[in-house]
Amino acid sequence: MILRQFFKHCANPKGILGRVMLRVMNVGHEPPERKVRALIDWQKHWHVLDIGCGGGRNISEILKLVSDGKVIGVDISDEALRYSHSLNHAAVKAGSCKLFKASADHLPFQESSFECICAFETVYFWGDLSKVFAEVLRVIKPRGQFLIFVECTETGIWDKIVPGMIAHSAEGIRLQLLKAGFESVAVVNIGSGACAFIAHAPVEK
Repeated sequence: MILRQFFKHCANPKGILGRVMLRVMNVGHEPPERKVRALIDWQKHWHVLDIGCGGGRNISEILKLVSDGKVIGVDISDEALRYSHSLNHAAVKAGSCKLFKASADHLPFQESSFECICAFETVYFWGDLSKVFAEVLRVIKPRGQFLIFVECTETGIWDKIVPGMIAHSAEGIRLQLLKAGFESVAVVNIGSGACAFIAHAPVEK
């Protein structure tokens, strides 16, 4: 019961426990996420969207890779947005980082806005993947790359103790991306059941 009370903040961090969870995720997820970020040939002029930006660690790291671009973060959690703002205060002030409260299935951006869109450890909480993937395809540029990282790709202990979490199979995610209209999907084994997906948007959408 106590664990479930803490882990409910994985999906929508709130209050003191939410801030603790954001700190834990920033530190604990960084080793595998560093490997995942290295899968992309980042270009310094890119505009990048991080969906479910959480504590903002990936935003801060990607900002270093797109020095002439911008990184936009969205999250449904006010606590996460405050935490991300604090971590990336200088970039927000400079205008190279912006943060918005938004859900993955309703992104407040125009069509073809981003060269790369990322989703680290958040797909579990999206519900209808087909709806979200269609929305991602709408706002990504032609030939853009959609990078997904999940540590849990099969039913196990985590989806039993984390409220609202759904562990999707790697093949299920791959097929949903193709069905949504992405041209190709590379699946990379990160180890210990973790997977990264790099989905490429078509030349013409």
